[in-house]
Amino acid sequence: MQMRLSKRWKLLILVISALYLASAYWGIEQVHRLYLQEVRSEQRDEMEGRVSLLRSNLQSLIYRETYIADSLATLVSLDPEGTLATWPAVAERLLQKSVIARNVGVAPNDIIQYVHPLAGNQASLGFDFRTSPEQYATVQQARISQDVYVTDPVDLIQGGRGIIARFPIFLDAPKNQDYWGTVSVVMDVAKIRPLLNLERLADTELALRRQLEDGTTNAVFFGDISTFAEADMILPIQIPNGTWQMAATFSNKMNTKEQVLSFGIRVVLWALIVLIYVTVAALLRASTLARKNARQDELTGLANRRALMERLNKMMTDKPRRHFSLINLDLNGFKAINDTYGHGVGDAYLSHFANLLRKNVRSTDLPVRAGGDEFLIILDRVTELEQLKKRVVALRQILEGSPFHWRDHVIPISVSIGFARFIGQSLSIEDLLREADHEMYTNKREQRAARAE
Repeated sequence: MQMRLSKRWKLLILVISALYLASAYWGIEQVHRLYLQEVRSEQRDEMEGRVSLLRSNLQSLIYRETYIADSLATLVSLDPEGTLATWPAVAERLLQKSVIARNVGVAPNDIIQYVHPLAGNQASLGFDFRTSPEQYATVQQARISQDVYVTDPVDLIQGGRGIIARFPIFLDAPKNQDYWGTVSVVMDVAKIRPLLNLERLADTELALRRQLEDGTTNAVFFGDISTFAEADMILPIQIPNGTWQMAATFSNKMNTKEQVLSFGIRVVLWALIVLIYVTVAALLRASTLARKNARQDELTGLANRRALMERLNKMMTDKPRRHFSLINLDLNGFKAINDTYGHGVGDAYLSHFANLLRKNVRSTDLPVRAGGDEFLIILDRVTELEQLKKRVVALRQILEGSPFHWRDHVIPISVSIGFARFIGQSLSIEDLLREADHEMYTNKREQRAARAE
């Protein structure tokens, strides 16, 4: 009887164990599924950051080159004969400042008569834009708009592909009735690609096309049209007097073999250390959440001042010391937004601004909400002054070009920005924060003075 009872208990234990193992297996599979979703979500966030950085870099590059070329167009407008009399020297100075320009040309009466450098570009001399409907359309766009027009990438007469910034020349500015011709600067597509670090997006399908003012789009000039149909994200790229669209599709790196291997390892480890795993996982999760909540701004989800101070202390005391820059951003007119629309809208405005920061910094950078309408960004290993200024200009363009929409209201973003660099000098955290804060208030005063004028 006792022996029979022992067998029944054994059977019961076996049944309970089987049910427990089956339930545990199901639970682990559910946890693993959620884990995969989290991994893909993190991969997506990282790729979105890289694509956003690519967009910012391309946008800044086009604006920079157009701004440089604008000086030549101004010289030709003021004194065509004098400028063309010293044409090689004038054109060479422009090309020395550029990083992607292939050549620059002048077309009086829309016929190319001056090109620099001549080597490799002889085929374009004497070209009449009117003989090419596609090219003449871009010349007409510049003439009608009376401003620079940046083309999509086109096949060049002299070979290769380029993006062309066309500047209409009028001899009676500002009336702009006496049309003289055009100045064109060709940006070499082959030089642009290495500067954008596209290898960092090897697992991402990219496509580009122009968005017209009426909301319609032109044909895709980079990538495949299917990328837009299946896009994980579509971003606008602002170029002078126009907009491009960039679509990105992210690939799923996990294949069937990796999934099978992951499943096998998971089952073996579960059978050996399930109890330890469950206990440690629960403790680690609680600890991680506690640390995260202590270092995260509740409203925006950005790092808070405590996290900022910890990061600065670590970076400034590491051996060797890590070089970085600290950007201080202060929202102009935020009090007026709170007073006009209420604190709920003000909070949403801050969250919108925080999301812009989060999407437009690298994964190695740290965006922070220090409190109120004050934000900071630690730019890791960015200390070269010109590079830093370009980053600040590009960031300002993105932030101030992305207003907050609330109901029927469009609330603009205006920001004062200052920065301080740490390159290993003897400096305290308070000194660094004070310097960035001082530069920010200097910028704020400059903006107020400009508005007063």
